Amino acid sequence: MEDYNLTQQMKRHAVIVALCANHTDLEISNFLKCARSFVYKVRCELEASRGNAEPVSKRKKHEERSETIRSAEFVQKVQAIIDEDPSKSIRALAKDLNVSDSLIRRVAHEDLRYKSYVMRRGQFISDKTREQRVRRSKRLLNKIKHPEAAEMLWFFSDEKNFDQDQKINRRNDRWLCSNPTEVPVVMHTKFPATVMVLGVESNKGHVMPPHFFSQGLRVNSAAYIEVLETVVKPWIESVCGDSPYIFQQDSAPSHKAMATQDWMAENFHDHITP
Repeated sequence: MEDYNLTQQMKRHAVIVALCANHTDLEISNFLKCARSFVYKVRCELEASRGNAEPVSKRKKHEERSETIRSAEFVQKVQAIIDEDPSKSIRALAKDLNVSDSLIRRVAHEDLRYKSYVMRRGQFISDKTREQRVRRSKRLLNKIKHPEAAEMLWFFSDEKNFDQDQKINRRNDRWLCSNPTEVPVVMHTKFPATVMVLGVESNKGHVMPPHFFSQGLRVNSAAYIEVLETVVKPWIESVCGDSPYIFQQDSAPSHKAMATQDWMAENFHDHITP
């Protein structure tokens, strides 16, 4: 047998002849220089037709795609479907219209000037929550507009958990080179050592020296109250003296705890409640 440069139709005839001669799929694939999956496909079709080679020898005609031209009517049709359901994917649109994904993509981007955006997330606010926020906002604005003293200090606090691993942004941190093996590897540990730091500062620029929590300490209400009593309050009093002040913090669980709120009500001049 010689190596022939066969067309697809002739290859199908040659595969049928070789199969009738009881050659294996691998032998036929190696000789005809065609995919083994193609030989297997023809074999399955031949077996399904119970050895009748006539229908198998003819290539099946591919279904012609409809609306393959980006006509004005087709663009309007695509726009109507998108406007009805903007969450429908380009692949689903192409499948429904029996066209290619690239055609729908060109229509959406070039003709309709649409872009694919990520669904946004927002916080649901009930009527009760909205009323509470309005009431608390008015109370806070009143406290700001009518302070007890002209030079009243506001103290803001927050905690931050630092770890020893180098931070890297997989999207924005890049490395220009000719070989990917030249890109340095940023090593990360599975359980990096961490330390939590508390910082406090005033609206006039006073900054408390950072307080480092003990390693492995779980900051619950008891631990937080101890830090407020032994570290934060003495520093605030050293800054303010007998002057009035307001202490503000975020809504961490240890901050919102009833024990913490009761302690601040008794020991601080004033504070912002949750």
